[in-house]
Amino acid sequence: MPCGGFDTGASIWTEENDILFYLDRSGHFDENNQMLKAGRIRIHFEENPFEHTFRQQLSLKDGSVWIAGDDVQVNIWFEVTQPVCHVDVAAKKKIAVNVSYENWRFDVRPLCGEERMAASSFVSYPEEVYTYPDVVTANDSEVLFYHQNRNDQLLFDKSVDAQGLGHVKDRLTNCQKDLIFGGRLTGTDCTFAGEYEGSYADVPYHGYRLRSAEKTTHHFSVFLHSEQTPQAETFVSHLCAMVSAVDAKQTAVKWWADFFDRSYIAINDEKGETDTGYTLARNYTLFRYMLGCNAYGKYPTKFNGGLFTTDACFSVDERHRGKTPDFRMWGGGAFTAQNQRLVYCRCSNRAILT
Repeated sequence: MPCGGFDTGASIWTEENDILFYLDRSGHFDENNQMLKAGRIRIHFEENPFEHTFRQQLSLKDGSVWIAGDDVQVNIWFEVTQPVCHVDVAAKKKIAVNVSYENWRFDVRPLCGEERMAASSFVSYPEEVYTYPDVVTANDSEVLFYHQNRNDQLLFDKSVDAQGLGHVKDRLTNCQKDLIFGGRLTGTDCTFAGEYEGSYADVPYHGYRLRSAEKTTHHFSVFLHSEQTPQAETFVSHLCAMVSAVDAKQTAVKWWADFFDRSYIAINDEKGETDTGYTLARNYTLFRYMLGCNAYGKYPTKFNGGLFTTDACFSVDERHRGKTPDFRMWGGGAFTAQNQRLVYCRCSNRAILT
């Protein structure tokens, strides 16, 4: 289920005791111009709250996702003025909640065969291509993670040299050089509870767990940041200085209400999902919501899944098992190919058809 805001999105799903989601942000391009995910967040309950009751709902009126179980309710939402994700948990009794950051980029990984489609400029490249590891650290109360592009392995330089444009390289915009992107996971009354290893869809990962105190209400946040700076310390200081915006929740609720009031299409609302017109209008509205999640992105929404790609072995077919969550067909930093459309969300049209 999609959820997002500002220029950031999450693909959310539930498995037994866990709620999981991938985080993706516009402009997270590595050395190869792959659009790397920020990582995977896992919310773990020691007792399964969804054994008897389960409801997961995308609330378009406020742009958030609600997940309800027997005695627990979870609300996932994003700020609309900066790239911050929030998770609110409310329980009928005091419980501890484990929230983890999971990362599969912990080692140098070769991009072979079809996996090069995630960096499509390298599909026919005769030499080896690698995805390079991230930096992940944890202290007593938070997990910090980031990817720092290696300036000696940039696709920009390889492309310029291959096209014989070295003599004008210093006049070309290099969006990859010195680029660092990542974030930090924090929680109210949380302590670091250790590292662990696992595998998801045949992709190994390392996990970093925060554990909350036993309470009836819990709040967790993921702050994301990116900038071009040669010093990782500068990036980290700017990331750690980020705080939640004043009245962030109310601002997000109003933003999404205004967004959907400004333009909408409604067809045969009273007939529901059995009606083709209703289904068309609903799908338009859901697609428009996903575009709105990147309303303030530095880069336009990618045509091949935007911010919301998931494990291809589940969403496409089994031949993709073992490919990382960063994989997407026709990936890379190119936006002006035939499949990319200039899509705008800020029109003022209303249509109600019956």
